[in-house]
Amino acid sequence: MNTLTIFTTGPDCHKCILTKAMFNRAGVFYTEIRLDDPVNAGVAADFIAAGHGVAPVVVDRVVNETWSDFRRDKIKASIEARQ
Repeated sequence: MNTLTIFTTGPDCHKCILTKAMFNRAGVFYTEIRLDDPVNAGVAADFIAAGHGVAPVVVDRVVNETWSDFRRDKIKASIEARQ
């Protein structure tokens, strides 16, 4: 089971690209789920209702946190928790 999921809004999302790049450089595997896919419309609505109005939304089961937006501090903590 993957412990990191990144919900993105597609290839034009700059903050999504930056978030994935930091995890990629650190060799951290993740699952990407596209919120711009109509199949995932309910998931996107749930995140918005929970206060996550900016992509990406990162769900990290190792540090037991969910955050939205490009959060260098959260990404670094997530990477460090895996080392």
